[in-house]
Amino acid sequence: MLSRTLASFEAGLFRHFRIRRVIANIDPVFGSFDEGEDCARILRDLDPDAEIYCPKASGFAAAVARTWLNSRTELILHLEDDWLLGRTVAPDDILPRFADAAVGQVSFNHANKNWDIPGKGPFCYIKRSRRMLGVALPFKVRMPNFLTGPSFLRGDFARAAARRMDPQFDPEKQFCRGLNPVLEAFVAPYRNLILGEMGAYYIEDIGRDWRAARGIEKRIVAGRSVWHASPDLCPPGAASDQPRLAA
Repeated sequence: MLSRTLASFEAGLFRHFRIRRVIANIDPVFGSFDEGEDCARILRDLDPDAEIYCPKASGFAAAVARTWLNSRTELILHLEDDWLLGRTVAPDDILPRFADAAVGQVSFNHANKNWDIPGKGPFCYIKRSRRMLGVALPFKVRMPNFLTGPSFLRGDFARAAARRMDPQFDPEKQFCRGLNPVLEAFVAPYRNLILGEMGAYYIEDIGRDWRAARGIEKRIVAGRSVWHASPDLCPPGAASDQPRLAA
């Protein structure tokens, strides 16, 4: 899956940009030690000097924060290991979007996100109820919604956001679901611009089918990402019937 992801981005994006450094995180979850080593070799084929972190415990938010914090460039490309790029992306598609100082992220639209740009506008958000004295107010406010799928981020924005992340919560959910007020206050002036109208998506999620084939189910529990795995379908040593928590 990682090889397919990187091959698609090499064909459609990497060759059009100057990639200065590869920073990666390989968590010990749903794979054997040897498979982790295989992933590291694939990354070093892309960049022999790749900076690869292999923590002893898995953690979704910790992985995101770790890679963002160790970046140093003005603009960073954030990837996950389970997406295919189906359209060419050139600098002129991305760089002008950051001329607006409020844009902290430019994310690629996809079928699961299905963001209706003509109907909702180009900036991703959620609507959340406000409460006063424990009572829900009769109106909702828009909260900027930042994502961890393939995207470009303003480097200083990403690093500052990472410093404010709480490792116990899902990284996406804590941007806008009332889980991390400090992070929400920081990102409030910024926006996530979605690129690619419905039906003209840039990326395709291949991780859902991978999980389904192995009996792995993702759930959000109290703001945390929890993966439940079936021992009958997962490869030996890759998972168990116990929930795997990756906040």
